[in-house]
Amino acid sequence: MISLVVPTHNNASTIGKLIEQIHASMQENYEIIIVDDYSSDNTWEKAMELGVNRPIRVICWKKKRGRSQAIYRGIRDAKGDVIAVIIDLHMKTASIKDMISSIRRGCDIFGYIH
Repeated sequence: MISLVVPTHNNASTIGKLIEQIHASMQENYEIIIVDDYSSDNTWEKAMELGVNRPIRVICWKKKRGRSQAIYRGIRDAKGDVIAVIIDLHMKTASIKDMISSIRRGCDIFGYIH
């Protein structure tokens, strides 16, 4: 299984598109772990809506802890034997497909430049 960790902060306007792109790109068993870092918009509510009937877990913090702590928490909670972290929520579908393809080929590190 592939675990995709997505740290968020005030990403309500972009989280939906990213989740749809991930869902369309995945062929194997996967989970998405969204760690919301105390957003003032409705990011975590939007993520919860998107998680209905999908393998999405949402962790919502009640105080701001920072991106690195959000990533650490997502990795700690991941159940997959492969873990990928998606930091850029504006990532294009082609880049997500490239990342997944690289993971399938056994790549340990995948870089993406926006």
